[in-house]
Amino acid sequence: MTRHDTSGHQVLEQGLAAMGLALEEQARFGLVLFAEELQRFAGSYSLISASSRQEVVQRHVLDALSILPNLQGKTILDLGCGPGLPGLPLAIADARRHYVLLDRSEKKTRLVRHMLRRLALPHVRCVVLEAGRFAGHHDTVVTRAFGNLASVVAACDHLLAPGGRLVLMQGQARQEQALPHYTLERLAALRVPGVAASRHVALWRKEERPWDG
Repeated sequence: MTRHDTSGHQVLEQGLAAMGLALEEQARFGLVLFAEELQRFAGSYSLISASSRQEVVQRHVLDALSILPNLQGKTILDLGCGPGLPGLPLAIADARRHYVLLDRSEKKTRLVRHMLRRLALPHVRCVVLEAGRFAGHHDTVVTRAFGNLASVVAACDHLLAPGGRLVLMQGQARQEQALPHYTLERLAALRVPGVAASRHVALWRKEERPWDG
């Protein structure tokens, strides 16, 4: 790493150690590069609030990786990915699964497409499309800032495989009314190194239904 990169690299290494995540050097390099480019793109495209490199790593990269243990199956969909959060850090760290990063905004996904050109990530696809017009079943759907359970299910029920898992990232924990055919598995606090703000994850399972065939 160059001297310019050192702070982000050190914060990432310390955070990964605190979270018990052992990643290969190529993945760690990709995560630091993503943090650098996210900070660089932020001013031009209003993707995130202006932050130091340390804050970008903690509030966005480590925050995204905090849900890695909650993913299931081989196919992951990031609904409303914006600049690639949480899907791109997850995909950089986890080459064993296939990832689709879906957003309706071409402007917001410019960073994702830029990073796919910079890094060798053949297991990642960026799709610019309304969720209602996209097709395919995925084992896990993740979302960081899409909305409440009802709005997420309305957008992606057809994209989540029967028995699949919805992973909803939240700030304060929200006790939401269950929807038909969705069962709350767990509502838990997320521990993100360096982030004092409240972070939670809600895990919902989609029940198998007769018409899902």
